Amino acid sequence: MQKINSLQSIEKLFITDIGSTTTKGLLLVKNDTGRWQFACQEDVYTTVEKPHEDVNIGLANCIQKIIKAALALGVIINDFEQIPYLTTSSAGGGLQMISLGLTKIDTGKIAEMTVLDAGGVLLRSFAIDDGLKDDKKMGIIKNLHPDMILMGGGYDGGRQPGILHFMTILNEAAPEPRYTKHLKTPLIYCGNQNMSDFIEEFLEEKFDIHLVPNIRPNAQEYNVIPAKEAVHSIFKEKVMQRAPGFSRLKDRVAVPVLPTPTAVEKIIKLYADQENKNLLLVDMGGATTDIYAFAGGDFQRTVAANVGLSYSMANIMATLLKSDDFKALQKHFPKTILQADIRNYAYNKTLNPAYLPKTEAEYLIEQIFALIGFQIAWKQHQEMNFNPVEENVIEKKNVMEKFINNPKILLDYFKKKGEEIKQIYFEEEYSLKNGKKFKLSQLDTIIGSGGVIAYAQSDLDRIQMLCDGFLPWGITKLDIDRPFKVSHMGLLSEIDGSLALELFTRQCIKPLAYIVAPFGICTAGKPVLRIHDKKTGLTFKLSAGEVKFLADGGSYILETIGLNYLRNEIKKEALETDLPILLDCRGRGNYFNEKSLYESGFNIKGKFFFTTQIPLNNSQPVKLKKEIFRRYYIQNENYLVKLGQYVKADQIIATHFMMNPRKYVVDLPRGFGLSEISPEVLNDFLQVKIGEVVERNQEVFRVEAGSWNHNKRVISIKVNRKGVLLKITKRGVLIFKEILLESEHSKEYLVNKYLKLKKENIAQCLKVSKGDFVTTGEIIAEKIAIADNRSGIISTMRAEQTGFISGIDYEKGIVYLLPGLKRKNVVAYINGQVSAFNKKNKAIELEFNGMRLLGKIGFGGENFGLLKLASLPLNLEGLKGCIVVFKTVLTLEILKKLKNSGIKGIIAPSIESIDWHNFSDKSEIGVALTGDEELPFTLILLEGFGNLKLQDSHYHFFRENENKICSISGRTQIRAGVMRPEILISE
Repeated sequence: MQKINSLQSIEKLFITDIGSTTTKGLLLVKNDTGRWQFACQEDVYTTVEKPHEDVNIGLANCIQKIIKAALALGVIINDFEQIPYLTTSSAGGGLQMISLGLTKIDTGKIAEMTVLDAGGVLLRSFAIDDGLKDDKKMGIIKNLHPDMILMGGGYDGGRQPGILHFMTILNEAAPEPRYTKHLKTPLIYCGNQNMSDFIEEFLEEKFDIHLVPNIRPNAQEYNVIPAKEAVHSIFKEKVMQRAPGFSRLKDRVAVPVLPTPTAVEKIIKLYADQENKNLLLVDMGGATTDIYAFAGGDFQRTVAANVGLSYSMANIMATLLKSDDFKALQKHFPKTILQADIRNYAYNKTLNPAYLPKTEAEYLIEQIFALIGFQIAWKQHQEMNFNPVEENVIEKKNVMEKFINNPKILLDYFKKKGEEIKQIYFEEEYSLKNGKKFKLSQLDTIIGSGGVIAYAQSDLDRIQMLCDGFLPWGITKLDIDRPFKVSHMGLLSEIDGSLALELFTRQCIKPLAYIVAPFGICTAGKPVLRIHDKKTGLTFKLSAGEVKFLADGGSYILETIGLNYLRNEIKKEALETDLPILLDCRGRGNYFNEKSLYESGFNIKGKFFFTTQIPLNNSQPVKLKKEIFRRYYIQNENYLVKLGQYVKADQIIATHFMMNPRKYVVDLPRGFGLSEISPEVLNDFLQVKIGEVVERNQEVFRVEAGSWNHNKRVISIKVNRKGVLLKITKRGVLIFKEILLESEHSKEYLVNKYLKLKKENIAQCLKVSKGDFVTTGEIIAEKIAIADNRSGIISTMRAEQTGFISGIDYEKGIVYLLPGLKRKNVVAYINGQVSAFNKKNKAIELEFNGMRLLGKIGFGGENFGLLKLASLPLNLEGLKGCIVVFKTVLTLEILKKLKNSGIKGIIAPSIESIDWHNFSDKSEIGVALTGDEELPFTLILLEGFGNLKLQDSHYHFFRENENKICSISGRTQIRAGVMRPEILISE
């Protein structure tokens, strides 16, 4: 396609936005008067996941629909290829990342927020103290297939062992990117800058390394902007272009492809300048919710990762339930829609992200989830961009709390301060990044965009979503992007900004309503708002908690009563409009009465019950012949089989270490207060050479008195463990690999004597349990002192070598550690023939014949056993060690009965989500990345959640293969490369 930079000689233009779920097409046509119009718009399913895995397939489908729709309108297209084509893209669910930091509450949390603030979808975050064992971390990281990794950790010049530890984990996990697996995964390092050269030298072979300044340079500072900019740059230059078929897509476009958020940002900036108002736009997609805001002259954009209405629908519920109970969701629904209905639909929609609502109940559920998603995204946006002004905040809040019980306290407070009574209510004031101040009541306009807004059943539904989703303060106008083409117009602005802005204003923006929401000190039943109708001359009042809808708008004088306001400290304003007005007197901030609009009488729907048409599992058994199956290991393989050997599922085919011995450093420059040590100095004073083995406490660097910078004393630096010198970095840092000796005898750690503990305090001070695998330097026990309601660690005992906790004597206060690395057996898992030892992918390849069937979602890891059909009432005889198939819905009672039965796995059509929730210790499926749950068996659901029966074809498959070896994996990923739970029958 020829590149263009002007529309002067062009009559038609085709623009798409290739989203995570939907590819949205728009044909623009210039009419006889030379004016551009939206001719036709068509949406299709985005094709970046199996079985299609090519964005061009979805594009071709969209083009065919556009041609057909254009013809129906009388627009004849002879050669579509001659029409200039433009596109934006967030295909595959946007930018999917994992983050790493040293501690959950400091650098780990900041790394998380940096990913989110940069627009990344956070698949998983890791920290040294997150409670996961190293082998578990490696397994999860290896299976996630992120687009990018962001690694923080440590203050500049601070401790280094934790970062080295994460380097080892990353090096051995070596996750492949989601697409184009032959390329390296980008890794942004934004931690302790003293470790930058280590990162490059040790990880560049397996990762595409990008070094940026520390996001947490010291205890007082944050510096996330360089890391965010790196995320944006790498996404545009590398990650986005790895989507399946993207290289061919690039050759077709008339201007470079833009990430969807970048395009939206461009048009919103133009529109905000034109309107000269404080406004925000919210765009909810299938995977994420983006908020773009212009407040006080400051532009902000945040992405609420995993908050969307397809891939992330279940995660909206999971996020809400972390801080609230189900009533916070259910209060927006009629009582005829039950919790089980809501749960089942949210889970099943996540498992079927391409499904669009068809019944009234489905539309309602999605709209309410959008409302909750808006709340989550808006809260996150405020936390990231609005910093409360600290002056007098604590003092005023304390006064306000006292005032609730005694108004005289507040009056006396203001008399002492010499302040007027009009300032009696404090609206939170925020400090923006540009230094200006901002209050929520200064927000003039909220624009709703996204499919849930564009395709809502009524304007009342749109008003309800935006009002309860954002709870705007004061007087706020609601607009919508009616055709959902904001990103298209942003891309068009690359060619013609004036045309894009004119089309966006004329054909996209549709005024919706005004929200009038007084804020202040609201007391239930007391009047808060006086409304004077200028046309009729009538006046009426609304009390705290009341909601009134003026469907036809009108001309009104609005005046707050008592300690309530409309904007800043303004109590009276005129409003004249043809738009509907929602008078919302439920209060705001601390005085919000917590009732939903639905509970308050707005948008009441008729009585109806839940129905759904989400499709069943369309996967059918597939016959396999000479199928290759890989059994993965991590490091140090020890094969126990030979090429061509036939193995059975339970046969051990290899053993391996779960991770290599750890690397450790001796930072010579830091020991002397220097940034680096020259090669000449190292040559004079270094006592060990590369490749040499050093013993524990051996001297590796020695400076005699009076030499090198006139030192007046001898300086000796020793190592704290046995190892081999691997490398000397450019700065003069020594990097060793620990040498571990396997032992049959445990070493005693006298915890009670070392920490001077009383017998009754030993158990609570231990940080390990029997069977734990610990590494050199890891804390075994710590003594904590508590004083003045504060606690602090006063002494610790650490492991002097890597090994296993073989026993603990609580009476004597002794921990027994057996030196050695953690070994793991690799079992065949299926019946098959050894066909290759694939060292590059760290796998043994097995060839087998048999059958495969995919489920919808699974839980737990891998298991295998004889396949058995269950009968009801359930008889456990003969089921131990088997994979058990149920024909009907699985119940909580059956799960409890099977919990300690010794069965290996369960295959069932469905389960009520509330039953799974209760059985799985109240866990939620979130974004449906499963398979690491600690369960007594593997569970696979073939259809999903609810009361769904086994399909006849599936039942016949299991009946024909009963008593054969069945291998099952519960691992499921709905995003980051779709992976469904797998059922294998191997001959």
